[in-house]
Amino acid sequence: MSARLALALACCGLLAWHAARAADYEAVSGGAFRSALSPDGATVVVKPYRLRARPVTNGEFLRFAQAHPA
Repeated sequence: MSARLALALACCGLLAWHAARAADYEAVSGGAFRSALSPDGATVVVKPYRLRARPVTNGEFLRFAQAHPA
């Protein structure tokens, strides 16, 4: 196998790994808490949700904003 082909395959594998990792989300349990945003300090109930396991990059946000203009 040539060095160029090996490098190309390694890059493809890295890109595929990164794309698969980008879709990782973690479950966050819901619950009640006292909101600091509420003027009266009311208790707020939040439903369970999923949160992305890693931060969104600037490039990912730019692509999202371009695909969903206001």
